[in-house]
Order: sequence, then C-alpha cells, then structure tokens
Amino acid sequence: MPVPDQTTSPSVRLGALVAGLAYLLMTALAIAAAFDTDALSRLARSGIDGEAWPADVTSRLLIMVIGFAVIALLDVAIAWGLYRLFKHRRRRLALAMSGMRIIYAVLFLHALTHVAGALEITRSAPFDAGTLAVAMGGLERFERAWDIAFFFFSTHLILLGYLVYARTLVHRTLSVMLVIAGLGYLADSTIGLAMNKAPFVFAPFTFVGEMALMIWLLAVAARPGVAGDDRQHSARSAVRP
Repeated sequence: MPVPDQTTSPSVRLGALVAGLAYLLMTALAIAAAFDTDALSRLARSGIDGEAWPADVTSRLLIMVIGFAVIALLDVAIAWGLYRLFKHRRRRLALAMSGMRIIYAVLFLHALTHVAGALEITRSAPFDAGTLAVAMGGLERFERAWDIAFFFFSTHLILLGYLVYARTLVHRTLSVMLVIAGLGYLADSTIGLAMNKAPFVFAPFTFVGEMALMIWLLAVAARPGVAGDDRQHSARSAVRP
C-alpha cells in the first residue's frame, strides 16, 4: 500500500532535528546544572549561625532550578520530535513512547519544587542548624521524587529502543544501547528508592546510549530530502541515516 506524502522525509527530518537539537542543548544544561548533595551540604555547613546563607549555596540552587526546569521543557520537545519521527511506523507505540517521556517531564518539574523550596529558605531565612536541616531535607525529597519519575523515563527508552530496531547494524546497535540505558536508569531508581545512598550508579555508563541517540538524530536530520519517486518510500527507510 502506498505511503501518504506526510510520511516522507521532510516530516521525519523535522522530528529528528527538533529532538536532536533539544538533546544537544539538554546535555550542555545538564552539565551546568549538575549538583552533588554531599558537596552542597559541606558547602552549606560553612555558614555562620544567624547570618545569611553562603552565596555559593544560593547561586547553585538557583542555577539548578532554572537549568532543570528548562531541561524538563526540552524533554517535552524531544518527546514531540520522537513521536513525529516514529509515528508513521507504529503510531500507538510511538505515542506511548513519547507519552512516557512527557509524564517523566511533569513529575520531574514536580520534584523540582522541593529544590525551589530549599532555595527560598536560603534566601529568606538566616542560616542555622534548623534551616540547614529543612533545606537538605528538600533536596533529599527531590532526589526521591526524581527516582520515581525515572521509572517512566526508563520505560520511554526501552520502547524507543524497540522502535529504533531495524535490520541494519547501526539500528540494532542503537536499539540495544537504548534498552541497556533504560534498564540502567531503572536499576538506579530502584536502588535509590530502596537505599539512602546507592553504592554504585549505572547512569554515567548508560548515558552513552542517549548520546548515541543524539548523534543518530542529527544524522537523520542532516540527510538530504527525498524527491521524485523516492517520495513513496516508507517512513521505515526515511529514518535511516
């Protein structure tokens, strides 16, 4: 059966371009907004009772709130781009895949409200043992809520890995990397919820799968447009760089 014109490469390339560029910007923001709870706690303890919080603590929390909020919005853009990229292959599965990432983004924003609360404390209340405990408690609640959100993100990556799978070595390799990344995040979330401090995390290694996805998306977006008789090719072939 002929494939309608809307499944030709311009539509596919637009989805790949939006998702690829959003991933690229997200990577830069994730590095800038990254935080370490233990390091932030040590820095906060340098404060003096009754005086203002250390400026570095407030600035780091502010960067984290702004940076992570933008990242959550970029997650929605990526979800839209990936749906546009794969909807012509398996629409319902593509919708579920993208929906999981949007749910993750919403839960991520909700988790971020705990950091915003900690930030407000550092800006409105003097430093002492009590306000320190409240602020650090907010960061701990953020981490736990984020762990819950990652269950949906993990499902998103596993479904995406299934959608990416095709006959070529590139697609098979990328598919496996995405599934492994999803399982790695799932393991980190489960361990994080079960233990106060995980002895080992998989994310620094499984993140490689997402970087490979970003490169693949940009390669698909850079592919020349299809013209003439090639416009009747299926979306399956159109998403192959």
